[in-house]
Amino acid sequence: MNTRSLEVVFWLLLLSFIFNPEKWQRISDNALFLLLMLQYPIINILRIYFTPGHDYEIISSPARYEMWIYCIIALFLATVFFDDKSTHRYARVFLPFGIILTFGLAAYQFHMAGNGHIRMWNANVFEAPLFATTLSFIFFAMVNKDQKLTVVFASFLIVLTIILTTSYTGRRGIFVGQVVAVTSAGILLLFSGKYKLGATLIATFVTATLVGIVIDLSFSGAFWGRLDVIFDLLHENQKEAAFALFAFCFMFFLSRFLKIRQNFQPSRGYLLVASIAAGLILTASIISYMSSFDAFETIKQTLIHNRNIASQSDPGSTGVRLEFAYQGVMALQDNLVFGLGAHLEPYLAQAVQGGHLHLHNNYLSWLIWGGLITLTSGLIWLFAPVILISRSRNFTIAIPCLMIALLWSVSLLFDSFLSWKNFTYVYIALICLGYQISRSNAKAAT
Repeated sequence: MNTRSLEVVFWLLLLSFIFNPEKWQRISDNALFLLLMLQYPIINILRIYFTPGHDYEIISSPARYEMWIYCIIALFLATVFFDDKSTHRYARVFLPFGIILTFGLAAYQFHMAGNGHIRMWNANVFEAPLFATTLSFIFFAMVNKDQKLTVVFASFLIVLTIILTTSYTGRRGIFVGQVVAVTSAGILLLFSGKYKLGATLIATFVTATLVGIVIDLSFSGAFWGRLDVIFDLLHENQKEAAFALFAFCFMFFLSRFLKIRQNFQPSRGYLLVASIAAGLILTASIISYMSSFDAFETIKQTLIHNRNIASQSDPGSTGVRLEFAYQGVMALQDNLVFGLGAHLEPYLAQAVQGGHLHLHNNYLSWLIWGGLITLTSGLIWLFAPVILISRSRNFTIAIPCLMIALLWSVSLLFDSFLSWKNFTYVYIALICLGYQISRSNAKAAT
């Protein structure tokens, strides 16, 4: 569960690609997936090309061509490698083995060695919980939903990753992503008539959270204490939270009413046009809102208010993140559509706290890099597998991909994970694995 093996993985994938006799057929079979995924690094390459020249000393990975060129190569290599009949067979063994081993090592270091915020020899504390949770969702996609034991085992792996996140690594942002991903999937399954499966997921989340908090409170209680600021901010922004919940429920019930998943099977061309149209509508909506005379002032005052609240209960983490957000929003005031360029983000971050290269919010990072264009591209990149798998008549097949998208998209609210090249490369490998497993499930269902 770390990024140190990426170089070895890259060369092995390249070797596999070279000697794979079916590589061109597999690229052709996955053309739409590759198109939706490749647009993101290509747009970022174009953004760098059209960025005005500069002589800044600090050049972060998103401001260099190297990261995006490797992304393009990795998408082809990982897509061809995982589009194989043996993927299910090997993943069924190695995914649970990796998750259990990671949890076991974290538990040992936490309980026996007395270490909090477990890293397990990783570069940072985020790697293990984020990657292990993603793999647990992928494994959930693999199991036969009609076999109780396999569903229970898959749910058990999710429980382990939530405990890993809460008790052993103390990652609030990833935990919030887990909350949204697992509970949303459970609710969707309940409304889709999969009552036992939906109830199992919700019970999984509740059980794992309770166990994780009990373990945390039995020792330092550090994680539980760090949740106070989230509760405070939710209380102060309850109108906005209620509106977000209402928007989610409205879109879900609208899709149910229209019965899109049963009666409407879009063609590939329609799907691509719909994805681009959705991105354009999102961009136009944000421009319309942000160009109003008081939009930036309203956001500014909200950030200042929330920052003051956070400074009382969690000044060292949440308070600093809100300070990053304030710095980024103010920089975007006259540069919303096209952004400022990725080379400027480290300087905006270091104006708040030295040593940081990003703003701890990937959506702000995208806006800084290339404005609303890059933001829309990034959202399509995150949700492309969900869009494609949703074409299946059985919508529940797309739910594991949705869980992965929600986990990462919510986690990106708190950290700019995709501004780190290694996290971006790992995400590519994980999402290609998850997409191919879900795609094979969709094929089997038809």
